[in-house]
Amino acid sequence: MARMTVLHLKVNFESRTIVLNSRVDDSWGEKRQANFPEQRPFGPGHDFKIVILCDRDAFRLTFNDIHQMDYKYQIEDLRSFKWLEVWSALQASVQRM
Repeated sequence: MARMTVLHLKVNFESRTIVLNSRVDDSWGEKRQANFPEQRPFGPGHDFKIVILCDRDAFRLTFNDIHQMDYKYQIEDLRSFKWLEVWSALQASVQRM
């Protein structure tokens, strides 16, 4: 069975970047990268909040309540995914709405 990752979000504190990607049919797509938000503290030693909204055509990501970036869906039927995995998080609160 082919493995799929609808959204892979990597936060790199050293380079101060956020990388997004998807894996469809066992193949990773093209990475999308952005710099950390400058408006509020974001990094080790600071509390921060990441919100991922599943909108009509893309994931909308906000960091500390400020829109940061969008990531267009790489699959057709997002409703077929029913779970979320969070890796390497010290403390996470996940709310499905």
